[in-house]
Amino acid sequence: MWHNDGKGEQSIEENVAGMEGRIESIQSMRYEILRQLSQHGEVLQQHLVHVATENGMRGEVHAAVFFGFNDAGAITRIEEYANFIPVGQDG
Repeated sequence: MWHNDGKGEQSIEENVAGMEGRIESIQSMRYEILRQLSQHGEVLQQHLVHVATENGMRGEVHAAVFFGFNDAGAITRIEEYANFIPVGQDG
């Protein structure tokens, strides 16, 4: 999986481990899919993730995710572009 966080590539296991460290502080999370585009072997989705944490922080993750697939339908690549914007600030 590739991220735009400056850390580059990471395995699925590393990605899941990173999310596990943050999941307990999340009070609520809601996906809003804005757009999905697909063609043979790939899908691109643009979405917002509305987040509220236990300590009262509110914000949105503006994101786009690319999925590449082989001919058998297995995922061969994931790229995630994301930017967190606290509520009340322009992105």
